[in-house]
Amino acid sequence: MAKFSKDVSSSTPKVAEGPFPSPFARKTDYHVSGLSKELRLSTTFDPCPSEKDDEVVVVRGAFKGAEGKVLIGIYRKKYVIHVDKVTRDKSKLVSTLPKVVISKLYLDKDRKAILGKEKIGEAQRRKCKVD
Repeated sequence: MAKFSKDVSSSTPKVAEGPFPSPFARKTDYHVSGLSKELRLSTTFDPCPSEKDDEVVVVRGAFKGAEGKVLIGIYRKKYVIHVDKVTRDKSKLVSTLPKVVISKLYLDKDRKAILGKEKIGEAQRRKCKVD
């Protein structure tokens, strides 16, 4: 496939480093988790940024099916999440990362504001819909 824009690099190392020097606001967009089926039905957005104290279900790996686990930390600089009592050390002393689905949202004032905006937007879309 040919390159279309001269302004965009096709160098593999440059493409791979893409998300790492990005600003914090964009890193929150990169670091999102899917929602469980119940949450998807009750909220209007999926996926959503992970936050500390969210309850999650591990969906891949050795701890697959572990429910009710709590996120104890999120390290956005290195794209790492830490789940309570879910760690597995590799031979190089690096802990492996789980893929998770959020089962219960921790609602603080910012998340409540996001949910409120989503509900207002959904109501406006329904009102403007042409039948």
